[in-house]
Amino acid sequence: MVEYLKQLDFSQKTVFEYGSGNSTLSWANRSKRVVAIEDDLAWYNQIKDKLPTNVEYILVDNKADYIQAIHRFPELFDVIIVDGSHRFDWLMKRLDGIITRVDIVATVMESEGKKVILTVTRNVEHSKRIEDDLRVSESRWSRVFEQAPISIQIFSPDGTSRRVNAAFRKLFEPVMPDLSEFNIRQDPQLKAAGLNNHIERAFNGEVVSIPSIPFEMRIGENQPAKGVRWIGSTMFPVVDPDSGQLVEVVCVHEDDTSRKQAEIAIQELNQSLEAKFAERTTELRESEKRFKALFQHSPVGMARVDWEGNFLEVNSSFAQVVGYTPEEVAKMSYWDITPPEYNDDENQILESVKVNGHFGPFEKEYVHRDGHRVQITISGMLIEREGGHYEL
Repeated sequence: MVEYLKQLDFSQKTVFEYGSGNSTLSWANRSKRVVAIEDDLAWYNQIKDKLPTNVEYILVDNKADYIQAIHRFPELFDVIIVDGSHRFDWLMKRLDGIITRVDIVATVMESEGKKVILTVTRNVEHSKRIEDDLRVSESRWSRVFEQAPISIQIFSPDGTSRRVNAAFRKLFEPVMPDLSEFNIRQDPQLKAAGLNNHIERAFNGEVVSIPSIPFEMRIGENQPAKGVRWIGSTMFPVVDPDSGQLVEVVCVHEDDTSRKQAEIAIQELNQSLEAKFAERTTELRESEKRFKALFQHSPVGMARVDWEGNFLEVNSSFAQVVGYTPEEVAKMSYWDITPPEYNDDENQILESVKVNGHFGPFEKEYVHRDGHRVQITISGMLIEREGGHYEL
């Protein structure tokens, strides 16, 4: 069928195409004029500047308008390509016996009184695997971010609020209706408290600890305060590893209303905001960089432990609690620093984690390097890793 199409002369023909992609480029090279209709905004923005001048590329974001789009043109087209509506994923068995995922586009065409169907097959196994990995990462990041017991807010480079979690919404409930108007780089209350320099340092690439202030629950100068809480925070930038450009600034709040000296706990922050295949790999790396920064800079002890109790990774705060370096702890087991009398209770907790997916908070003791015991409060959650393995 492809050979048949190659024999036809389309050099003076006009083509109308539903959908766009490599076929649009192909028809542009073979025909006089191409009108391509696309209803996917992200795909439209990705290829619009790559099309030649004989292509009129139109975005139609309404399904009904998309179907009727051809009626906008009074001219008669020589070829009409029905694309997109006949695109589907399929499993294909290769000659070597391996099953792989492919994307198939079936196009109905009519030319010189003959109706033909052109199928274009593209191997999408690699992109599908990346999408699968991304979904796991996004789900993991979203759960950790949303369920983190401390208030986290993410700012765009211009200082406007980009995302907040459940703990933030609880802490700042009185001002949530006005949050869209808040800009941390322009807020008069923070400026009056002398914090602008701290904030700008974070937006210029530094990790900054901002001291607690009596924060009035209001946004703007003319709004009545809806209460006062002592709020401190830690701010750190997330930059693009390739360009060095600022992507966003993460702000972790500490509510010191009852106890100003309380340390804040920072949980995993692992995102991948990739939206399309071309961007997803980069966004996955950025997500891992965010989590690493949160983990390393947390003033609260954090650790990753496999199901047998072996430490996979700890931060400096955790290592200091038990008197070791992070490298030394990484060679140890959770049971090495847990007094024997806790073993039965710990095993019962592990059984409950299998059902509930989390544990704590509860108090226990660790054995310090010098032999004395350290009283701690511990909580955690179960995370499923690739391959069906679990960690805490």
